[in-house]
Amino acid sequence: MYKENRFKPQLLWYDNKARDNMLRFRILRISVIVLALLMSIINAVGLAGNNDMKETQLFTAIVTAVILGLTSLLQLTKSQEDWILFRATAERLKSEYQLFMHNAKPYSDTINTIPYHSI
Repeated sequence: MYKENRFKPQLLWYDNKARDNMLRFRILRISVIVLALLMSIINAVGLAGNNDMKETQLFTAIVTAVILGLTSLLQLTKSQEDWILFRATAERLKSEYQLFMHNAKPYSDTINTIPYHSI
């Protein structure tokens, strides 16, 4: 009963939060990397060609602003830290459940652990 009503919903919640934060972190981080690489390539092409430099500068300014925004969002949401914390909590819940199911310490029967001198 406890397992179905309390344990499984908690475990699913932590699993989902870990997955959501991992996905957010990876999407934002990959976006920053791709945009930085794209900006470098466009700058190289713009400098090598005889194109109008204003277009290259405008593109670079826009991409830089997007990279700054994404990096700030990564810092603000702390997706990586939350991902690690939620995953660690979910794994700890699984571990505690296994200890409980196998009647291991600290969930073992306490009748046999009463000190002799207290009887």
